[in-house]
Amino acid sequence: MLAGRPPFSNERPVPPSTPTSFRKTPTTRASNATGILRGSQNLRGTAAPTRKDPTMELLRTHEPLEAFVFDMDGTLLDSLPDLVDVTNETLTHFGYPTHTTEEILAMIGNGLRSLILQALPQNLNDNATEAALAWWKTRYDEVGNQKTTVYDGMLDTLAELKARGMKLAVLSNKYDGGVQILTKHYFADLMDFALGDGPVPRKPDPKGLTLVAKTLDVPIERVAYVGDSDVDMQVANNAGAFPIGAKWGYQTLDHLTNNNPGALIDAPAELLKFAE
Repeated sequence: MLAGRPPFSNERPVPPSTPTSFRKTPTTRASNATGILRGSQNLRGTAAPTRKDPTMELLRTHEPLEAFVFDMDGTLLDSLPDLVDVTNETLTHFGYPTHTTEEILAMIGNGLRSLILQALPQNLNDNATEAALAWWKTRYDEVGNQKTTVYDGMLDTLAELKARGMKLAVLSNKYDGGVQILTKHYFADLMDFALGDGPVPRKPDPKGLTLVAKTLDVPIERVAYVGDSDVDMQVANNAGAFPIGAKWGYQTLDHLTNNNPGALIDAPAELLKFAE
């Protein structure tokens, strides 16, 4: 929790001495996913079995995986309703015009500053921009989970990945304070590490993903990065990780397919085949 910020309701407690490291004992287990292949190779690069899953697209082989790192908004969480509400509350507070959900959806994905700069009227001075940015953060820390939900099947999938010995983490372009709060609130028992914008450059710069892999003590080529956007595929490729495109997220399929994904999945449970 950020200092001086009101806590979310029903937030699960975590040890205060480890702000970006979380407990690791899963509370539930997911059932195994079914089939998965595309073409003549399976997820480990060996001969494919005869059973196939038409929803999974494996586009290239990879090293055996030891860790899964996740984008947050549009991958782990459907946070768009809260992002829309807080953005429009900020605009209203300062007397600026508001935006539709579709307009704000087109603004997200490259960090909070990018969202604010696009949402505000053009040609504002730096002081006005910084004031709106600070107000947005304060308000989001207070109410940013009121409408946010975890995608169906995600918690069970994360618990099962954890039970299979996988290390799990979050890397997001959301500002780091928000990433820490949401990770603790929704995934405290599951994530080993979380990192947002601020301590490292935003995606697609590979420094953040490289730092996550180092913190998890996993070679980058044995890390999968799961995300719903073009910058998610780009950061994985830039760092040397295996990019998995989440087709349930906020961006169109073209944003994934045009950026060299290693695999495309339709549901979280399909990740389990990468951990066999």
